Amino acid sequence: MSVKKISQLNPLTSNEVTSSIDLLAIVDTTNTETKKITVDNLLSGGNYSVSGSFSGSFQGDGSGITGVISEWDGSHNGNASITGSLTVTSDISSSSNIMVNALSFDGGSTSRKYIVIDIGDWNMDTTTQTTVPHLLSATEYKTITSLEAMIRDDNNTIISPLDSIPGSNPGVSPNGGFGAITSTTITLTRITGGGFDVTDFDNTPYNRGFISFWYIPD
Repeated sequence: MSVKKISQLNPLTSNEVTSSIDLLAIVDTTNTETKKITVDNLLSGGNYSVSGSFSGSFQGDGSGITGVISEWDGSHNGNASITGSLTVTSDISSSSNIMVNALSFDGGSTSRKYIVIDIGDWNMDTTTQTTVPHLLSATEYKTITSLEAMIRDDNNTIISPLDSIPGSNPGVSPNGGFGAITSTTITLTRITGGGFDVTDFDNTPYNRGFISFWYIPD
């Protein structure tokens, strides 16, 4: 339905006021007459321009609303999702977990991103090394910092750093560490005879743990 001015609406006659038709009566002060529009036509769609305030309620799920750009300050009960970027200029607080796939940090002139990836299958009892794809570009992988790996046992009851010290004994070699970081993969190594070279870490298929690091995105 196209937009019409009040002066363009049809005049209302007395015989049209019946209980079978829902009409909205509008006073046209320009022509000093009463105009009409059916409620069905008013609600059926089209473009409307409204100024001032509205008191009442809307029907539907709001999926057809577009062009809403005003700021919002309030609370939301239930689940919500954001497609795109979320910029926060103050603090974020939560009474539970905040789940993210990756976290970006602006340290001034250089913006860094934090990411966690699965190690995947690794029978550490029989295999000393594994390689994990980092999925970074040819320039991004060269900026990796703060590289860490957390290892899970087969029952997922003990989680230890890959470079943990057996029995927390000073002077003893760590249980493992990182090898080379190439343009495509990160190499993880466990020490023969160390804490991971046992049957508690041999199940497959099984995600052996997680690698986390910071890097500078392209």
